[in-house]
Amino acid sequence: FPGSGFRRKGLATALEALSLVQNQKTQIWVAGRDKPEPWMRRARMLGLEDRVHFLGPRDDIEDLYFAADGVILPTRYDAGALIGLEAAASARPLITSAQCGPSEMLAEAGCVVDVASDAPAFARALDEFASEAMRLRAGRMGREIAESHSWHHCAERLHRLYLEVIEKRDSRAPGAF
Repeated sequence: FPGSGFRRKGLATALEALSLVQNQKTQIWVAGRDKPEPWMRRARMLGLEDRVHFLGPRDDIEDLYFAADGVILPTRYDAGALIGLEAAASARPLITSAQCGPSEMLAEAGCVVDVASDAPAFARALDEFASEAMRLRAGRMGREIAESHSWHHCAERLHRLYLEVIEKRDSRAPGAF
Protein backbone atom coordinates (compact mmCIF):
# COMPACT_ATOMS: atom_id res chain seq x y z
CA PHE A 1 0.00 0.00 0.00
CA PRO A 2 2.12 2.90 -1.25
CA GLY A 3 1.19 6.55 -1.15
CA SER A 4 0.44 9.51 1.03
CA GLY A 5 -2.98 10.58 2.20
CA PHE A 6 -3.92 7.22 3.69
CA ARG A 7 -7.59 8.17 4.18
CA ARG A 8 -8.14 9.13 0.52
CA LYS A 9 -6.04 6.21 -0.72
CA GLY A 10 -8.32 3.80 1.15
CA LEU A 11 -6.17 2.39 3.92
CA ALA A 12 -9.27 1.84 6.09
CA THR A 13 -10.73 -0.41 3.39
CA ALA A 14 -7.41 -2.21 2.89
CA LEU A 15 -7.16 -2.96 6.62
CA GLU A 16 -10.76 -4.15 6.80
CA ALA A 17 -10.15 -6.34 3.73
CA LEU A 18 -7.07 -7.82 5.36
CA SER A 19 -9.17 -8.72 8.41
CA LEU A 20 -11.56 -10.65 6.11
CA VAL A 21 -9.11 -12.65 3.98
CA GLN A 22 -9.05 -16.43 4.13
CA ASN A 23 -5.28 -16.56 3.72
CA GLN A 24 -4.02 -15.51 7.15
CA LYS A 25 -0.44 -15.21 5.83
CA THR A 26 -1.41 -12.11 3.82
CA GLN A 27 0.29 -8.93 5.03
CA ILE A 28 0.16 -5.28 4.05
CA TRP A 29 3.20 -3.06 3.99
CA VAL A 30 2.20 0.59 4.23
CA ALA A 31 4.67 3.09 2.79
CA GLY A 32 4.13 6.84 2.57
CA ARG A 33 3.92 10.17 4.32
CA ASP A 34 1.06 10.17 6.77
CA LYS A 35 0.64 9.83 10.51
CA PRO A 36 0.65 6.08 11.15
CA GLU A 37 -0.59 6.16 14.77
CA PRO A 38 -4.36 6.20 14.08
CA TRP A 39 -3.90 3.47 11.49
CA MET A 40 -1.78 1.40 13.85
CA ARG A 41 -4.58 1.64 16.42
CA ARG A 42 -7.11 0.54 13.82
CA ALA A 43 -4.89 -2.40 12.80
CA ARG A 44 -4.59 -3.38 16.48
CA MET A 45 -8.38 -3.18 16.95
CA LEU A 46 -8.80 -5.52 13.97
CA GLY A 47 -6.20 -7.94 15.38
CA LEU A 48 -3.80 -7.22 12.53
CA GLU A 49 -0.82 -5.76 14.39
CA ASP A 50 1.42 -8.65 13.24
CA ARG A 51 0.25 -8.42 9.60
CA VAL A 52 0.40 -4.66 8.95
CA HIS A 53 3.80 -3.01 8.74
CA PHE A 54 4.19 0.77 8.58
CA LEU A 55 7.38 1.62 6.71
CA GLY A 56 7.08 5.42 6.61
CA PRO A 57 8.19 7.56 3.67
CA ARG A 58 10.56 5.71 1.36
CA ASP A 59 13.10 6.75 -1.25
CA ASP A 60 13.35 3.16 -2.48
CA ILE A 61 9.71 2.53 -3.41
CA GLU A 62 10.75 0.57 -6.50
CA ASP A 63 12.56 -1.90 -4.24
CA LEU A 64 9.35 -2.34 -2.22
CA TYR A 65 7.39 -3.06 -5.39
CA PHE A 66 9.87 -5.79 -6.30
CA ALA A 67 9.83 -7.23 -2.76
CA ALA A 68 6.01 -7.30 -2.58
CA ASP A 69 3.67 -9.79 -4.22
CA GLY A 70 1.29 -7.04 -5.35
CA VAL A 71 -0.17 -3.61 -4.68
CA ILE A 72 -3.49 -2.74 -3.08
CA LEU A 73 -4.95 0.74 -3.58
CA PRO A 74 -8.67 1.01 -2.72
CA THR A 75 -8.56 4.74 -3.40
CA ARG A 76 -11.66 6.89 -3.03
CA TYR A 77 -10.37 9.22 -5.73
CA ASP A 78 -7.08 9.40 -7.59
CA ALA A 79 -7.34 10.74 -11.13
CA GLY A 80 -3.76 10.04 -12.14
CA ALA A 81 -2.49 7.35 -9.78
CA LEU A 82 1.06 6.68 -10.89
CA ILE A 83 1.04 3.89 -8.30
CA GLY A 84 -0.92 1.76 -10.75
CA LEU A 85 1.60 2.20 -13.54
CA GLU A 86 4.49 1.71 -11.12
CA ALA A 87 2.99 -1.60 -9.98
CA ALA A 88 2.44 -2.64 -13.59
CA ALA A 89 5.99 -1.66 -14.57
CA SER A 90 7.23 -3.79 -11.67
CA ALA A 91 5.15 -6.73 -12.95
CA ARG A 92 3.07 -6.73 -9.79
CA PRO A 93 -0.71 -7.19 -9.80
CA LEU A 94 -2.77 -4.17 -8.80
CA ILE A 95 -5.92 -4.45 -6.72
CA THR A 96 -7.63 -1.08 -6.93
CA SER A 97 -10.97 0.69 -7.11
CA ALA A 98 -12.79 2.01 -10.17
CA GLN A 99 -12.10 5.47 -8.73
CA CYS A 100 -8.41 5.05 -9.57
CA GLY A 101 -7.67 6.97 -12.79
CA PRO A 102 -5.79 4.25 -14.71
CA SER A 103 -8.02 1.40 -13.45
CA GLU A 104 -9.64 0.74 -16.84
CA MET A 105 -6.29 0.58 -18.57
CA LEU A 106 -4.90 -1.75 -15.87
CA ALA A 107 -7.92 -4.02 -15.31
CA GLU A 108 -6.14 -7.04 -16.84
CA ALA A 109 -3.13 -6.38 -14.61
CA GLY A 110 -5.03 -7.25 -11.45
CA CYS A 111 -8.50 -6.55 -10.12
CA VAL A 112 -10.71 -3.45 -10.20
CA VAL A 113 -13.38 -3.26 -7.50
CA ASP A 114 -16.37 -1.10 -8.41
CA VAL A 115 -16.83 0.55 -5.01
CA ALA A 116 -13.79 1.82 -3.11
CA SER A 117 -15.29 0.96 0.28
CA ASP A 118 -16.20 -2.66 -0.60
CA ALA A 119 -13.84 -4.41 1.82
CA PRO A 120 -15.26 -7.91 1.17
CA ALA A 121 -14.54 -7.51 -2.57
CA PHE A 122 -10.99 -6.39 -1.82
CA ALA A 123 -10.60 -9.37 0.53
CA ARG A 124 -11.71 -11.74 -2.23
CA ALA A 125 -9.17 -10.15 -4.59
CA LEU A 126 -6.40 -10.51 -2.01
CA ASP A 127 -7.28 -14.19 -1.61
CA GLU A 128 -7.39 -14.67 -5.40
CA PHE A 129 -3.92 -13.19 -5.78
CA ALA A 130 -2.54 -15.40 -3.02
CA SER A 131 -2.11 -17.77 -5.98
CA GLU A 132 1.34 -17.40 -7.49
CA ALA A 133 0.00 -18.33 -10.93
CA MET A 134 -2.57 -15.51 -10.75
CA ARG A 135 0.09 -13.01 -9.63
CA LEU A 136 2.45 -14.01 -12.43
CA ARG A 137 -0.27 -13.79 -15.11
CA ALA A 138 -1.44 -10.36 -13.92
CA GLY A 139 2.15 -9.19 -13.50
CA ARG A 140 3.02 -10.13 -17.09
CA MET A 141 -0.06 -8.30 -18.37
CA GLY A 142 0.79 -5.28 -16.25
CA ARG A 143 4.34 -5.16 -17.56
CA GLU A 144 3.09 -5.28 -21.17
CA ILE A 145 0.63 -2.47 -20.46
CA ALA A 146 3.29 -0.36 -18.73
CA GLU A 147 5.72 -0.84 -21.62
CA SER A 148 3.08 0.37 -24.05
CA HIS A 149 2.64 3.52 -21.92
CA SER A 150 6.28 4.44 -21.37
CA TRP A 151 7.30 8.11 -21.52
CA HIS A 152 8.96 7.36 -24.87
CA HIS A 153 5.78 5.86 -26.35
CA CYS A 154 3.62 8.68 -24.95
CA ALA A 155 5.96 11.30 -26.43
CA GLU A 156 5.86 9.53 -29.82
CA ARG A 157 2.05 9.46 -29.79
CA LEU A 158 1.88 13.13 -28.82
CA HIS A 159 4.33 14.00 -31.60
CA ARG A 160 2.21 12.11 -34.16
CA LEU A 161 -0.92 13.88 -32.92
CA TYR A 162 0.73 17.28 -33.38
CA LEU A 163 1.77 16.32 -36.89
CA GLU A 164 -1.84 15.32 -37.69
CA VAL A 165 -3.13 18.65 -36.38
CA ILE A 166 -0.58 20.57 -38.45
CA GLU A 167 -1.42 18.51 -41.53
CA LYS A 168 -5.16 19.15 -41.12
CA ARG A 169 -4.56 22.84 -40.50
CA ASP A 170 -2.38 23.14 -43.60
CA SER A 171 -4.88 21.28 -45.78
CA ARG A 172 -7.73 23.72 -45.05
CA ALA A 173 -8.51 26.42 -47.57
CA PRO A 174 -6.92 29.80 -46.79
CA GLY A 175 -9.14 31.81 -44.49
CA ALA A 176 -11.28 28.80 -43.49
CA PHE A 177 -11.97 28.14 -39.81
